[in-house]
Amino acid sequence: MRPPTKQDNIINDDDKSPLTPEPLTEKFQPEADATAEQQSLPVGWRDKLKRFLNLSGQAIRSTADLERQLIFSLNPKKWPTLKQLRHCGRIFTKLEKKILTGCAIVIVVAAMWLVSSRLLAHIVALPARGGSYTEALIGQPEFINPIFAANSAVDNDLTRLIFSGLFRYNENLGIELDLAESYTISADGRIYTVTLREGLNWHNNEPLTADDVVFTFASISDPDVKSPLRPSFRNIAIEKIDERTVRFTLKDPYKGFLNLLATGIIPEHIWEEVPRDQWRGRTENIQPIGNGPWQFNSLERDSNGNIKLYILNPADTIGQEDTARPFIDRLTFKFYPDETQAFEALGNQSVEGLSMISQSSAAQLKGNKQLTIRELKLRANTVIFFNLNQSSPIEDVTVRRALKNAIDKRRLVTEVFINEAMIIGNQMGGQNGKDVAAKEDPEALLNKAGWEEIGAIRKNKKGETLNITLTVIDREPDRTIGRFIQDEWRRLGIETKIDLVSPSTPDNVQRTVLRPRAYEALLYTIGYGATYDPYAFWHSSQRVDPGLNLSLFSNHEADAAIERGRRATNDEIEKQAYTELQKIISNEVPAVFLFTPVRRYAVSNKVKGLNFNEIATPADRFNGLNKWYVKTKIRFKW
Repeated sequence: MRPPTKQDNIINDDDKSPLTPEPLTEKFQPEADATAEQQSLPVGWRDKLKRFLNLSGQAIRSTADLERQLIFSLNPKKWPTLKQLRHCGRIFTKLEKKILTGCAIVIVVAAMWLVSSRLLAHIVALPARGGSYTEALIGQPEFINPIFAANSAVDNDLTRLIFSGLFRYNENLGIELDLAESYTISADGRIYTVTLREGLNWHNNEPLTADDVVFTFASISDPDVKSPLRPSFRNIAIEKIDERTVRFTLKDPYKGFLNLLATGIIPEHIWEEVPRDQWRGRTENIQPIGNGPWQFNSLERDSNGNIKLYILNPADTIGQEDTARPFIDRLTFKFYPDETQAFEALGNQSVEGLSMISQSSAAQLKGNKQLTIRELKLRANTVIFFNLNQSSPIEDVTVRRALKNAIDKRRLVTEVFINEAMIIGNQMGGQNGKDVAAKEDPEALLNKAGWEEIGAIRKNKKGETLNITLTVIDREPDRTIGRFIQDEWRRLGIETKIDLVSPSTPDNVQRTVLRPRAYEALLYTIGYGATYDPYAFWHSSQRVDPGLNLSLFSNHEADAAIERGRRATNDEIEKQAYTELQKIISNEVPAVFLFTPVRRYAVSNKVKGLNFNEIATPADRFNGLNKWYVKTKIRFKW
């Protein structure tokens, strides 16, 4: 056997043991408490480790100490390698493992939160095309036709969607171009020249031209058609200049004329061959061919023949990428005879919106997190109209003044509307509505008129009892307002009867009450439109249908003031004219102006993009419908 060499004493990395152990020398003496394992270390081990590890004479108590020193010496930075980290679990206690695991979880969660918050800051939810919306309407559609729709809220709603005019209202009730591409107004304010956009089509893909525009306004002016819009287009001539251009010539300047041109255009090729006296009975009034952003899809009727479902889709004439194309793919309208049933449908989620909701119903929905109640300022007045063409006590202006002064408007607004309506005096054409007449004692006025109080009632010298019948539409809040008025007049000894009229059947209120002027006193809400034009309600030419002078009021000075206001070319002249009209109305008392109502609109929270706070008519809620959406898409914005 060869003698051992120096190389033999080097530690072999594979078997982790000295190849040739040396006997212990006097340089390595185990401590007194060393174990048998410690005392059996090879001779010369300490010296080799001192040279190899540069231990500087540190005391070595055991093999474990040697191993530790060896490991530390292999990595001077004291950071474990990835291979070593795999074995960390062997050296930690259970408590240490739990602490380290918890720390790791906190670090990971914090990192994820930091990254996600950074990402979310750059994520934008954008409207996407698709989805549907279902709304409840109270009543039945009858004339989905711009020429006839003015007197029905349901017809007006659907007509606004299916038909477009030369101009349209935006969400702020401002007037803007629609079918028109451009227009000019003459220096004297009497001639309007309008140019149509190129490539316009009807929903059946027939071209829309200047002929359709001329036909529409000529039909409105035709007395045989009996359009409720006819009074607004008196003394206006229209002519075709070319296929895309029409000219309107007014007898007198009218500042609000562009608003009239928001009236929907009807198709000449559908209606020109139909006799005028048959227009109201045509199927096209229910299944119309329009030109607007929405087109008729289908309808369903119940066993009684009433329409229960009406479906619209975005018009095919609008391109998929056109900004005018609605985001929503399907509109469904369901029809109910009254608010009670419509409200039930809203509660059980059969519908996602309700266009008219009373204050009491709105209060019941306060805890409903799936719906939003939007309160909208309405450009309208709720008024008691006295029929001045009937032989009754209200022929006497003194009696009318007594009836007016007997009503505590402030208490009406406080008790019935909880201060959510605005008291008005004689609000004409958007003026302040202050009542210029001084407050008078109603009892003294009745005594002056010859109606003395005898017991709990009032009688005249002939022994006749003072009776008044107030006609009220059978819906809320009208019923509650009617009862309030009844109580106020009864306190004066006036026997007051309420005559309720159902609004559920098509055209019932117009046919049985408004057109024949079949009432003594009528509680009714009138909308002045975006321009607050009082012409249709107070000019003497509008005393009979289709005019809306519901008091049958006739006064030459009032007519002159209205005409000056319409011809006004600036706001100051208009204000002076309508202030004079207010004074005349206040003195003659053809009506009692009560308040400006608040319109409540309930809609599902899933519907986004609604942006309106004031409306002139209920249909104005749809002015920005092309921006409503129920679907979204995610985009990153850096």
